[in-house]
Amino acid sequence: MPIKKRFIESLYSRFSLFLKLFSGRSYTKTTESTIQQPVIYKFNDEFRLIRHKGQNSLIDNKKDIIVNLPYDDIMLPQEGLALVFNTDLDKLYNSDDDDYEYFGFIDEKGNLVIPMIYTGGDDFCGGLAVVKKNGEWGFINSSGQTIIDFEYEDAMSFEEDLAAVQLEGKWGFIDKQGQMIIKPKYQEANSFNLGLAAVKQNDQWGYIDRDEKFIVSNEFNWTNIFREGLAAVESNGKYGYIDILGNVVIPFIYDYANEFNDGLAQVSQKDKRGFIVKLGNVAILLIYDFVGDFRDGIVSVIQKGEGVWLDKQGGQVENPNQQIIDEILLSES
Repeated sequence: MPIKKRFIESLYSRFSLFLKLFSGRSYTKTTESTIQQPVIYKFNDEFRLIRHKGQNSLIDNKKDIIVNLPYDDIMLPQEGLALVFNTDLDKLYNSDDDDYEYFGFIDEKGNLVIPMIYTGGDDFCGGLAVVKKNGEWGFINSSGQTIIDFEYEDAMSFEEDLAAVQLEGKWGFIDKQGQMIIKPKYQEANSFNLGLAAVKQNDQWGYIDRDEKFIVSNEFNWTNIFREGLAAVESNGKYGYIDILGNVVIPFIYDYANEFNDGLAQVSQKDKRGFIVKLGNVAILLIYDFVGDFRDGIVSVIQKGEGVWLDKQGGQVENPNQQIIDEILLSES
């Protein structure tokens, strides 16, 4: 099934040693990291989010805790609201019910503004968020009102005013009024970007435009969304990159390849990870066991169990939150 990669990448960027994916379309639960240091990242211009000893809290620029947040995980705010969820561990481990997580939304000050009544969800995009209720997917606005009824077996967020939805096992696309623009006939589908959407037909992936014309023929084992003009695709077990005309720009030499972000893309070979630029040149050597996402020009990486921070040239830099981390640890000693 299509999975929102930005959610998975967000988890990786914050909980770098462990990420356990459970089956099901709804977002997945992270296990508690063995790293005892606090994990801190920017929540918005006013607050930072700190996770420490299983507790999420917002701290202000004076390093004062503003509010403790009673959620298992919290995403970055999108369009002023942040997705939050809790996991029912008893249901997860002792039941066959796939709906073991409960989702809602908080505002940028930590107030719960859309109650946790959903069993799946994604960030707001284009004024709407896709959520799951009573086993079906629909769309709500920032006030929590249902805009598109809960009638889909699966659904993805709106991109370029269209959303991929699943009915009777097939995928198509709807507009923001809920009208079916591209009838469900594909095995799988991903969001539109740069006017193209990845779809799976006859067990192969390609890219269609809004007129359902294959602009890039369906000849790949897997495809990702276009970002910064290129898309990661898989062919015969190897990953490379194509442009919007289907031309191979970066050859199929990687064991995995992620989408481009701010000019860099994460790739892996032989279980080692690093970054390349859009010309295909290696920007950061593929020597790391884990790499996160770049934020404000730096990224966290792990090599042989040791975590460090790198800039875009691969040079080591200081953790921007190290002073706060040291103060928290000192106060606990």
